Amino acid sequence: MLSQPVINSVMKRTEHLQIDKVNVVKNLSNELDEDGIINLKILRLSNGGLEYLIDTRKSIPPTGTFGKLELLELVRLPDLIQICNGNLSRMEHIGRGVFEPQLFCNLKNLYICGCGKIRSMFSETVAKCMVNLQFLYIVRFWKLDEVVSTDTIEKEVSDMLGFPKLKEVTLHDLISFKSFRSQYICLTLFN
Repeated sequence: MLSQPVINSVMKRTEHLQIDKVNVVKNLSNELDEDGIINLKILRLSNGGLEYLIDTRKSIPPTGTFGKLELLELVRLPDLIQICNGNLSRMEHIGRGVFEPQLFCNLKNLYICGCGKIRSMFSETVAKCMVNLQFLYIVRFWKLDEVVSTDTIEKEVSDMLGFPKLKEVTLHDLISFKSFRSQYICLTLFN
């Protein structure tokens, strides 16, 4: 059996991580050590008990977590409630006090399928970080109302929210789907 320091060392160098049928992890970012998975480029999670990828209400993810991530695939995660739970603005005041949207800043492909508890895919704050998103694939959701929700704590209408590099969006088999973005807020998808 590997020791925790060995596992942490391997995780820091890992670029491709696939986790399937693991029910003990409820919040991936809280399971990481203080340095996180800083070199991860591909993350595939399926058939597990994951509730949140990131939960800022319990702890702030390490700087650089998911900053190099290019592909995120979440498939058949029946307990997944949100990709990011809590308010990312809590992360803005860490370090130098300047917000650098490192979280998901290199994400190009987002593939999410069959995650039944999600009502809103991600907040405006998370969406603002996804400046390189090119392909968005959302399929088989029964409770999903919207893709991007308004940040409830800040209640600000963002002027610059958009996905400047988005090339393709697939929305399919979304039973409760109402809108791409919270009502009263316009979003330009393709530039």
